[in-house]
Amino acid sequence: MAATPCPTEDDEQQLFEHRKRIVKTSWRAIQFALDEKATKVFYDRLFSEYPSVRPMFKDDMTAQYKKLYAAVSLAVKCLDDLEALVPVLQELGVRHATYGVVREHYDAVVDCFLWTLNTFIFSQMPAHNAINYAFDVADSWEWTLLLIGTTMADAADAAVALKETTT
Repeated sequence: MAATPCPTEDDEQQLFEHRKRIVKTSWRAIQFALDEKATKVFYDRLFSEYPSVRPMFKDDMTAQYKKLYAAVSLAVKCLDDLEALVPVLQELGVRHATYGVVREHYDAVVDCFLWTLNTFIFSQMPAHNAINYAFDVADSWEWTLLLIGTTMADAADAAVALKETTT
């Protein structure tokens, strides 16, 4: 049996473009169908599955729903310009570290965000279409959310380390 060749740079670029297209398409669908309500569904799930993060937020979540919605919209829009997106994510990561956000919290966000997407997909599409689409959407969003979360967490870790060495 022949060995599977390693992906080429062209293969990686095609996968990157495919994932960007899926993320943008699925986000447009969410914007159209749910708008900011999607972030409420997300936070309800986050607080249900990870109650230890609830104290990090104010009781009135209205402003937070809008902030998350705007942040995800910006990230999706900027997937075509990672050089512009990365510094914004790094700044967000440093800011979130001051709220007590740690690397493990980003895993919780990925988990709950993917659950929200899959819940939306399966409620809006016939089951035979949703299964294949959900796999593509989950893969693409997981890649995107890991890019976002890793960038933010790395910047937060660096800021915390720098603060510890200077104090």
